[in-house]
Amino acid sequence: DLHSFPTRRSSDLHIERGERTTSYVASVGIGGDSIEPVSTTHYHVSQCSAVADGAAVSCVRQNATTPPEIALVDSTEPDGVRSLTHLNPVFDSIALGAIEEVRWTNRYGERANGFLIKPTDYRPGTRYPLLVMMYGFGNKFSAQAGNLSFPAQAFAGSGFAVLLMNFPSYQPFRWGGDDAAAATHADRDSPVAALEAAVNTVEIGRAHV
Repeated sequence: DLHSFPTRRSSDLHIERGERTTSYVASVGIGGDSIEPVSTTHYHVSQCSAVADGAAVSCVRQNATTPPEIALVDSTEPDGVRSLTHLNPVFDSIALGAIEEVRWTNRYGERANGFLIKPTDYRPGTRYPLLVMMYGFGNKFSAQAGNLSFPAQAFAGSGFAVLLMNFPSYQPFRWGGDDAAAATHADRDSPVAALEAAVNTVEIGRAHV
Protein backbone atom coordinates (compact mmCIF):
# COMPACT_ATOMS: atom_id res chain seq x y z
CA ASP A 1 0.00 0.00 0.00
CA LEU A 2 1.88 3.06 -1.30
CA HIS A 3 1.00 6.74 -1.57
CA SER A 4 3.52 9.18 -3.04
CA PHE A 5 4.16 12.85 -2.26
CA PRO A 6 6.45 15.05 -4.37
CA THR A 7 9.05 17.07 -2.48
CA ARG A 8 11.00 20.16 -3.41
CA ARG A 9 13.93 17.98 -4.32
CA SER A 10 13.33 16.81 -7.89
CA SER A 11 15.41 13.72 -7.29
CA ASP A 12 13.11 11.98 -4.86
CA LEU A 13 9.58 11.38 -3.58
CA HIS A 14 8.18 10.81 -0.15
CA ILE A 15 5.96 7.73 0.02
CA GLU A 16 3.64 6.45 2.72
CA ARG A 17 4.40 2.75 2.87
CA GLY A 18 1.80 0.58 4.57
CA GLU A 19 2.69 -2.93 5.67
CA ARG A 20 0.69 -5.48 7.61
CA THR A 21 1.05 -4.00 11.06
CA THR A 22 2.76 -0.67 10.49
CA SER A 23 3.01 2.31 8.17
CA TYR A 24 5.90 4.70 7.69
CA VAL A 25 7.28 7.38 5.38
CA ALA A 26 10.21 6.69 3.09
CA SER A 27 12.19 8.64 0.53
CA VAL A 28 12.41 7.10 -2.94
CA GLY A 29 14.76 8.10 -5.70
CA ILE A 30 13.01 8.97 -8.94
CA GLY A 31 14.98 6.27 -10.68
CA GLY A 32 13.69 3.73 -8.17
CA ASP A 33 17.21 2.71 -7.21
CA SER A 34 16.90 3.54 -3.50
CA ILE A 35 14.28 3.51 -0.76
CA GLU A 36 15.33 5.15 2.48
CA PRO A 37 13.01 5.17 5.52
CA VAL A 38 12.40 8.67 6.86
CA SER A 39 10.22 7.74 9.83
CA THR A 40 10.92 4.77 12.06
CA THR A 41 8.46 1.94 12.67
CA HIS A 42 8.39 2.96 16.34
CA TYR A 43 5.36 5.00 15.24
CA HIS A 44 2.52 4.18 12.86
CA VAL A 45 2.58 7.10 10.41
CA SER A 46 -0.35 7.35 8.00
CA GLN A 47 -2.92 9.60 6.28
CA CYS A 48 -0.14 11.78 4.94
CA SER A 49 -0.62 14.81 2.73
CA ALA A 50 1.70 17.41 1.23
CA VAL A 51 1.36 21.09 0.42
CA ALA A 52 1.30 21.96 -3.27
CA ASP A 53 5.00 22.70 -3.66
CA GLY A 54 6.12 19.74 -1.55
CA ALA A 55 7.63 21.96 1.11
CA ALA A 56 6.16 19.86 3.91
CA VAL A 57 4.38 16.57 4.48
CA SER A 58 2.02 16.15 7.43
CA CYS A 59 0.69 12.84 8.75
CA VAL A 60 -1.09 11.22 11.67
CA ARG A 61 1.42 9.72 14.10
CA GLN A 62 0.56 7.19 16.80
CA ASN A 63 1.61 3.92 18.35
CA ALA A 64 0.12 1.42 20.75
CA THR A 65 0.53 3.67 23.79
CA THR A 66 0.62 7.13 22.14
CA PRO A 67 -2.65 8.77 21.02
CA PRO A 68 -2.94 9.97 17.41
CA GLU A 69 -1.42 13.39 16.77
CA ILE A 70 -0.77 15.49 13.69
CA ALA A 71 2.92 15.38 12.88
CA LEU A 72 5.33 16.85 10.38
CA VAL A 73 7.74 14.62 8.47
CA ASP A 74 11.16 15.82 9.61
CA SER A 75 14.25 13.75 8.87
CA THR A 76 16.22 15.67 11.51
CA GLU A 77 14.06 14.22 14.30
CA PRO A 78 15.10 10.87 15.88
CA ASP A 79 11.88 9.18 14.74
CA GLY A 80 11.64 11.08 11.46
CA VAL A 81 8.47 12.93 12.48
CA ARG A 82 7.73 15.86 14.78
CA SER A 83 4.41 16.22 16.58
CA LEU A 84 2.51 19.44 15.97
CA THR A 85 -0.42 18.81 18.30
CA HIS A 86 -1.25 17.54 21.77
CA LEU A 87 -4.94 16.77 21.32
CA ASN A 88 -5.48 14.32 24.17
CA PRO A 89 -3.61 15.59 27.25
CA VAL A 90 -5.86 13.50 29.50
CA PHE A 91 -3.84 10.43 28.51
CA ASP A 92 -0.76 11.95 30.12
CA SER A 93 -2.22 10.93 33.48
CA ILE A 94 -3.85 7.60 32.51
CA ALA A 95 -1.90 4.41 33.17
CA LEU A 96 -1.69 2.14 30.14
CA GLY A 97 -0.45 -1.42 29.97
CA ALA A 98 2.92 -1.95 28.29
CA ILE A 99 2.68 -3.53 24.84
CA GLU A 100 5.01 -5.72 22.84
CA GLU A 101 4.64 -7.44 19.48
CA VAL A 102 4.82 -11.23 19.59
CA ARG A 103 5.20 -13.63 16.67
CA TRP A 104 4.62 -17.36 16.41
CA THR A 105 4.10 -20.21 13.96
CA ASN A 106 1.11 -22.56 13.98
CA ARG A 107 1.25 -26.31 13.40
CA TYR A 108 0.87 -25.80 9.65
CA GLY A 109 4.04 -23.74 9.54
CA GLU A 110 2.14 -20.50 8.91
CA ARG A 111 3.28 -17.40 10.74
CA ALA A 112 1.05 -15.06 12.71
CA ASN A 113 1.59 -12.13 15.00
CA GLY A 114 -0.16 -10.00 17.57
CA PHE A 115 0.31 -7.36 20.24
CA LEU A 116 0.42 -8.40 23.89
CA ILE A 117 -0.85 -5.84 26.39
CA LYS A 118 0.30 -6.46 29.93
CA PRO A 119 -1.87 -5.54 32.92
CA THR A 120 -1.16 -2.04 34.17
CA ASP A 121 -0.09 -3.52 37.52
CA TYR A 122 2.06 -6.22 35.87
CA ARG A 123 4.60 -7.93 38.11
CA PRO A 124 7.05 -10.52 36.69
CA GLY A 125 6.34 -14.02 37.93
CA THR A 126 2.65 -13.34 38.54
CA ARG A 127 0.06 -15.18 36.46
CA TYR A 128 -2.81 -13.21 34.90
CA PRO A 129 -6.00 -14.17 33.06
CA LEU A 130 -5.61 -13.83 29.29
CA LEU A 131 -8.11 -12.38 26.82
CA VAL A 132 -7.60 -12.84 23.07
CA MET A 133 -9.10 -10.36 20.61
CA MET A 134 -8.89 -10.65 16.83
CA TYR A 135 -8.10 -9.41 14.21
CA GLY A 136 -6.45 -6.82 11.93
CA PHE A 137 -4.22 -5.06 14.47
CA GLY A 138 -1.26 -2.79 13.90
CA ASN A 139 0.90 -0.47 15.94
CA LYS A 140 -2.01 1.90 16.59
CA PHE A 141 -3.34 3.43 19.79
CA SER A 142 -4.86 0.66 21.89
CA ALA A 143 -6.97 2.74 24.29
CA GLN A 144 -9.58 3.34 21.57
CA ALA A 145 -12.12 0.70 20.66
CA GLY A 146 -11.30 0.91 16.95
CA ASN A 147 -12.57 -2.27 15.32
CA LEU A 148 -13.12 -3.81 18.78
CA SER A 149 -16.27 -3.89 20.87
CA PHE A 150 -14.25 -2.60 23.83
CA PRO A 151 -10.97 -0.71 24.22
CA ALA A 152 -8.37 -3.32 25.10
CA GLN A 153 -6.60 -1.10 27.63
CA ALA A 154 -9.74 -1.10 29.81
CA PHE A 155 -9.21 -4.82 30.39
CA ALA A 156 -5.49 -4.29 31.09
CA GLY A 157 -6.51 -1.78 33.72
CA SER A 158 -8.73 -4.46 35.31
CA GLY A 159 -5.91 -6.98 35.67
CA PHE A 160 -6.14 -8.88 32.37
CA ALA A 161 -3.41 -9.59 29.87
CA VAL A 162 -4.80 -8.96 26.37
CA LEU A 163 -3.50 -10.44 23.13
CA LEU A 164 -4.55 -8.55 20.00
CA MET A 165 -4.15 -11.38 17.53
CA ASN A 166 -3.88 -11.27 13.74
CA PHE A 167 -4.72 -14.17 11.45
CA PRO A 168 -1.85 -16.05 9.77
CA SER A 169 -0.28 -14.07 6.94
CA TYR A 170 -0.47 -17.01 4.51
CA GLN A 171 -4.02 -17.34 3.19
CA PRO A 172 -3.93 -19.31 -0.10
CA PHE A 173 -7.70 -19.31 -0.57
CA ARG A 174 -9.59 -16.33 -1.91
CA TRP A 175 -13.36 -16.22 -1.98
CA GLY A 176 -14.78 -16.83 -5.43
CA GLY A 177 -13.11 -20.19 -5.93
CA ASP A 178 -14.66 -23.62 -5.50
CA ASP A 179 -11.98 -25.33 -3.41
CA ALA A 180 -13.86 -26.18 -0.20
CA ALA A 181 -10.80 -27.74 1.42
CA ALA A 182 -8.72 -24.59 0.87
CA ALA A 183 -11.54 -22.41 2.18
CA THR A 184 -11.88 -24.55 5.31
CA HIS A 185 -8.16 -24.36 5.96
CA ALA A 186 -7.89 -20.62 5.37
CA ASP A 187 -10.96 -19.58 7.36
CA ARG A 188 -11.12 -22.22 10.09
CA ASP A 189 -8.22 -24.63 10.55
CA SER A 190 -5.32 -22.20 10.17
CA PRO A 191 -6.80 -19.42 12.36
CA VAL A 192 -7.77 -21.92 15.09
CA ALA A 193 -4.26 -23.41 14.99
CA ALA A 194 -2.81 -19.91 15.19
CA LEU A 195 -4.96 -19.17 18.24
CA GLU A 196 -3.80 -22.37 19.94
CA ALA A 197 -0.16 -21.54 19.17
CA ALA A 198 -0.62 -17.97 20.38
CA VAL A 199 -1.95 -19.06 23.77
CA ASN A 200 0.89 -21.58 24.11
CA THR A 201 3.44 -18.94 23.16
CA VAL A 202 2.20 -16.55 25.82
CA GLU A 203 1.92 -19.37 28.36
CA ILE A 204 5.47 -20.57 27.74
CA GLY A 205 6.90 -17.05 27.60
CA ARG A 206 6.73 -16.52 31.34
CA ALA A 207 8.32 -13.11 30.87
CA HIS A 208 5.16 -12.11 29.02
CA VAL A 209 2.33 -13.16 31.34
